[in-house]
Amino acid sequence: MKHKLNKKSVLSTCLALGVSALTSFTNFAGDEGSHSKSKSEGSHSKHSHEGSHSQKQHREGSGTAGDKQKMMRMMQEYATPGKHHEHLNILEGKWKHEVKWWMSPNEKPEISHGTSDIHWIMGKRFVQHMVKGIAMGQPFEGMGMIGYDNAKKEYNSIWIDSMGTGIMKGTGQFDTKEKSLLEKGSFTCPFRQESKFRSITKIIDDDHFSYVMYGPDMATGNEYKAMEIIYTREK
Repeated sequence: MKHKLNKKSVLSTCLALGVSALTSFTNFAGDEGSHSKSKSEGSHSKHSHEGSHSQKQHREGSGTAGDKQKMMRMMQEYATPGKHHEHLNILEGKWKHEVKWWMSPNEKPEISHGTSDIHWIMGKRFVQHMVKGIAMGQPFEGMGMIGYDNAKKEYNSIWIDSMGTGIMKGTGQFDTKEKSLLEKGSFTCPFRQESKFRSITKIIDDDHFSYVMYGPDMATGNEYKAMEIIYTREK
């Protein structure tokens, strides 16, 4: 498999930079407004037009405070795990898994076994998947990560392992009726640079789930089932 709010960690670096820039702009506008107002008060009869202009600047500066609050609300919504993250709760735990993978549609599958440790990180914003096992007779290690992007409104995943130097990336949605995460993405293939895939992570019950990946046949380019993994929770 490739795969509530901590107040101290809500504001990300993006928010810090955004608020810093906005605050600087607000202070600048406020300073300019105060300077113009002071100048107009010193010569009110002579510069009444400048006084009106200063008041306009002051009103615009006040409006920026509302923009800052809106930005903070948007940032907090973006940073807060929600119902879409909860769909991943059942994956947490320690698992045994059996992997079947096919080099081509007509060949018999290679079969291997291993263990998976799946746990939440960063305040339940991302699920990290650590894998150890055997692949093609060699020790195998893999790491996956998946999360839900509140802004893009989609799941994002990455996968890396000891059998390559590329990063597999996918995006998708969770089908609540089928209890399945449906993803599409790409990975590096040394024979054709980049290959596309689609995958289904299906929740079978509290103690079992499966991952099936489909990819292109090297000979024909047609899609076929390239991998199937069955996970069983350790007791």
